[in-house]
Amino acid sequence: MDFELSEDQLALREAARGLLDDLSSPLRVRSVVDRGGGFDDGLWKAMADQGWMGVEVPEEQGGLGLGPVETAVLLEEVGRHLSPAPFLSSLLAVGALARAAASGVDWAEPWVEALVSGEAIGAVVWEPLAPCSSHPRRT
Repeated sequence: MDFELSEDQLALREAARGLLDDLSSPLRVRSVVDRGGGFDDGLWKAMADQGWMGVEVPEEQGGLGLGPVETAVLLEEVGRHLSPAPFLSSLLAVGALARAAASGVDWAEPWVEALVSGEAIGAVVWEPLAPCSSHPRRT
C-alpha cells in the first residue's frame, strides 16, 4: 500500500505552505496575539478564496470535492504555521451541515454556502447522548 502523497496533494501542500508563509508568518501571528487574540481577517479571506473551507464539500454543493487526505494536508500546514484562523471548527461544521443538506435538511444549505464562502465561521458543540457518571449533568 502506498502512503505517499500524490503529485496533486504535494502541490496543494506547497500552495498552502506558500500562502501561509506569507499570511501566517510568526510576525503576523504575534500581531494577532498582541491584539488580544481572535483571528486574522485577511488570512481567513485568503483561505476561503482558495476554497479551503469547502475542501471536502462535494462540488455540487459549492466545495472542492476533495477527500480526507487533502483535508489533512491543509490542517497540517495550518497547524505548522500556528495560523490564527478557526479552520478546523469551520471544517467540522460545514461537513456536518453539507451532509445534512444532502439529506434534504432545507435550512442547512444556506449555512453550507456561507461557511464555504468564508462569510460565516463554524463551531461544533455536542452533548453526550447519555450522561457520564464522572461528569454529571448540570441543569
